[in-house]
Amino acid sequence: MANYVRTAWNNNASPNATPASVGDWRKNATAAPVNAKSMLCPDLEKDVLEPALKDDPASLEQAAREPSHMSALVSAYKSARPRSSKAEVIEGLSTAYCRVLASQPISEARMNAQLADFAQSARPAWWATPRAISADRG
Repeated sequence: MANYVRTAWNNNASPNATPASVGDWRKNATAAPVNAKSMLCPDLEKDVLEPALKDDPASLEQAAREPSHMSALVSAYKSARPRSSKAEVIEGLSTAYCRVLASQPISEARMNAQLADFAQSARPAWWATPRAISADRG
């Protein structure tokens, strides 16, 4: 399999992986324990995600229930990254909320539904908060 990946899809690596080299790679690899649902959360650039990770899980859960709290989170994010586009604000906050949901004992379907609701409530909050210097006008 390693040699296939090394040569397929226009990869130009030599097909020189041996069972011993694969064994060494596995021995030296470190993998963080991950639950399957956390793999559903996007992997955003650190500077986009960082302002949203400042919010504790309880605050993100409260924002999912209360529009006024969502507005406060959006405003705080926009203050931390004033040139953020609407998409970056919503993606950052939604990804932080995704990580909260991934740790809860809910189904993937329920998680996806709650994420969709969260993102939908973040959009009007973006428009309701003062516009600092925005990279996104629409």
